[in-house]
Amino acid sequence: MDDEIFYAVALSLIKGIGPVYFKKLIGQFKSPKEVFEEPLEALYDAVPKSIAKRIYDEKDFVKTERILRICERHDIKIYSYGMEGYPKRLLHIHTPPPVLYVKGDITEVDRIKTVGIVGTRRPSQYGVQVAEWFSRELSKHSIGIVSGGAYGIDTIALKKAKEENAYAIAVLGNGLLNPYPSSNRELFRDIIEKGGAIISEFLPEERPNKENFPKRNRIISALSDIVLVVEAGKKSGSLITAAWAEEQNKDVYAIPGPITKETSEGTNHLIQKGARIALSPDNILQDLGISHKKEERKIDISEEEKNILEMLSDEPLHFDTILEKSNMEVFNLYSILFGMELKGLIRQLPGKYYVRAFL
Repeated sequence: MDDEIFYAVALSLIKGIGPVYFKKLIGQFKSPKEVFEEPLEALYDAVPKSIAKRIYDEKDFVKTERILRICERHDIKIYSYGMEGYPKRLLHIHTPPPVLYVKGDITEVDRIKTVGIVGTRRPSQYGVQVAEWFSRELSKHSIGIVSGGAYGIDTIALKKAKEENAYAIAVLGNGLLNPYPSSNRELFRDIIEKGGAIISEFLPEERPNKENFPKRNRIISALSDIVLVVEAGKKSGSLITAAWAEEQNKDVYAIPGPITKETSEGTNHLIQKGARIALSPDNILQDLGISHKKEERKIDISEEEKNILEMLSDEPLHFDTILEKSNMEVFNLYSILFGMELKGLIRQLPGKYYVRAFL
């Protein structure tokens, strides 16, 4: 690997060198290699003396070499602040990641419009359908989807982007060789194969740590032109992403939800504080200067199907309840429900539950 990458990783390993001091050192000495070549006293203008002494005395080139070998073995690219290939979107935030570890293609993020879609790890059926709807429609208009790769809304948004062959980025709060959640390993592989990327500022072998996830949220917002919060409780990490977006002068959109639902407390609060209300993907598309390509969709609905649709909402309804309310024969109801699924009118959930499809 490049000499400058070697020294960038070595500098990032020094205890106390976070985004702010790394940025300051590069701004003053032009490159990580020069930082290590400067006399000790020259570093005092950029960092506290205790950190300057660590740079001078505690550099670990053996560990650095090991990290670079691991990255080369696992096809992990390394980009450092101020160097070629490092996302321009990250250059202007107050705390840019000193080093970014990447699997896939990160370069596309500076060439297209992007939306960060985040939300609760335990979404309601309403949240699931809304996240799918927005991610699908934005993806159809060649908008990149950025998210955190966690359970729930993050995963839903990234999966839908992948299905639409859209550019997607998952920003992890752990090392790329310890993806979290592990159940998303296949999703992450698919994102890379479709031309997207999974990225992290943490060392490749670093395990998930709850302290890292709020930190990575600033990267999600920085890589996004707009941040959309679909569903969030009042203590959701998605609100941290929204706060970072506001600090970075990005527009924040939120999906309104029932005031009786915990998963709507955070989004409703964002709206109350001044976030924009997202009632359809059109709101975001217009903000990005894109006209919505509406697809004409005419569906023939029988009287029986109409009656079933009136029973259903985004709250799951069991087959037995539908059977009782409809007064149909079991086989006949199964046949009608199957036909309605094919038409995209309803969705079947595990346990023989059904919900109305969301547009």
